[in-house]
Amino acid sequence: MKSFLLYLKKIYHFYIYMPYLKKDRYFIDCLKKNPFEFASLLYPVRLTRDSTVFDVGGYEGNWSKVIDNKYSPNIYIFEPVSLFAQRITEMFSHKKNIHVLSVGLSGSNKKVSLSVQEESSSAHKVPIGDAQLVEFLDIVEVIDTYNIQKIDLLKINIEGEEYELLNRLVESGYIARCTHILVQFHDFVDSATEKRVQCIEGIHATHNTSFSYPFIWELFSKK
Repeated sequence: MKSFLLYLKKIYHFYIYMPYLKKDRYFIDCLKKNPFEFASLLYPVRLTRDSTVFDVGGYEGNWSKVIDNKYSPNIYIFEPVSLFAQRITEMFSHKKNIHVLSVGLSGSNKKVSLSVQEESSSAHKVPIGDAQLVEFLDIVEVIDTYNIQKIDLLKINIEGEEYELLNRLVESGYIARCTHILVQFHDFVDSATEKRVQCIEGIHATHNTSFSYPFIWELFSKK
């Protein structure tokens, strides 16, 4: 029942905010067909084989698979749930341009108990059934470790951890290294609306909003 109510809420958000999306006809038509997945993939971001992409919250690797098929860039996939990370590793075992790390990214280094609920696995939910102790790394330290000067596309879908991660990028100034930021904010965390507004205010110092579908997908592009 709860998942059905969430579905209805997302449909409501879609039709309320649809008029404010950039008027790209192909984008809008495809978004109508599949609003939840397509919005994360189809907006015209230009990538090449030399581009660097961060897939933060890889789950089963399907988003990265589409990006790889279309552009074949250098992709770093971060997935803290060991079972999902193993599946992704097997999927891309033959791809030298894709690097899979069995860790999450956040605003600090920490280990947390994560509620494993398929694509909704989160450190911000009361565990239901299986829980796993997972590792999160400070995104700034990871960027420094791999000596990455530019992230052409940063995709974030990490079930509530996005607020801490984005605040860390803004405060460190590393947000300026990201050309495009594609994020799904989640509304089940405490004060989610206020936290989202705060994050966007910080992002807007260096980026403009390309499209905004609140608590579904939002894209910010560097000014």
